[in-house]
Amino acid sequence: MLLCLAPALLAQAPAAHAVDSGDTAFMLVSAALVMLMTPGLAFFYGGMVRGKNVLGTMMQSFMAVALISVQWIVIGYSLGFGPTKAMWSAAWSGSDCAASA
Repeated sequence: MLLCLAPALLAQAPAAHAVDSGDTAFMLVSAALVMLMTPGLAFFYGGMVRGKNVLGTMMQSFMAVALISVQWIVIGYSLGFGPTKAMWSAAWSGSDCAASA
C-alpha cells in the first residue's frame, strides 16, 4: 500500500498554504463542544459508581481531557493544518492505488 502511494505523494509540488478561516473556526468550535461535553460525561460516570468513588471517576474524565488537549496541540493541529495536509489528502483522494486495489 505504501509503495503504491509513494509516487503520488512525491509527485506533488509544495504549494503555498493559506489558512482557511472556515476550517479553523470549525476545528475550534468542535474542540470547544468536546470540552463542554466532558463535565457532563464526568457526572454521568460519577452517577454510576458508589459514593466513595465519585471523585476519582470524575478526575479520570478530566485527566483524560487534559491528556487529549496536549495531544491535540502536539499531534492533531499539525496534521490538520500543517504542511503535510496535502500528503494526507492525496493519499485519500483516490490516487493510482484505488484502481489497482
